Amino acid sequence: LPYWDKLYAHQSESIIGMMGRKHTLLSLEQGLGKSLVSASVSRLLGLKRTLVVCIPVAKWNWLEDLTVKFGFNPIYFSLLDGKKSKTIKAFSAFHERFCITHYECIPKHIDYLLSQPIDHIIIDECTGIKNFNTNKFKNIKQIIDANPNIKISFLSGTPIKNRVFVQCKVFF
Repeated sequence: LPYWDKLYAHQSESIIGMMGRKHTLLSLEQGLGKSLVSASVSRLLGLKRTLVVCIPVAKWNWLEDLTVKFGFNPIYFSLLDGKKSKTIKAFSAFHERFCITHYECIPKHIDYLLSQPIDHIIIDECTGIKNFNTNKFKNIKQIIDANPNIKISFLSGTPIKNRVFVQCKVFF
């Protein structure tokens, strides 16, 4: 990684800790590099397709941080939005490495999301899926069920209650 020597100790330790695990929870405060760490794991493992699910206002930040700030090649990114005019698809769906969307857009783009295997799902602000009965949870579960070997990274910068850990076990 071209930025490896610029990582803080907690970031490189987090990357190393996440490399060998199928399911991880990365809980760092805002601004400490959760997106960089989780995307770097995909890159280092050579995973073909990573889906980033985040809150609506964060999807453009993910794209800008990874491409402009950290030098990931933007030609391999897709960004799925609720409006067709704001949706950006990678140069070729076959070469898509990162697909960024938000929770509410999953049903609209589910056919596209399931058209190819997903190797890694990064669930940003994972406290948003703590309730089994919500559509957010059901949509994420549908993607995970369709990709049985998927690597799952839960990200949160929000203090959470123990119940989230119990509910996340549904995916394991």
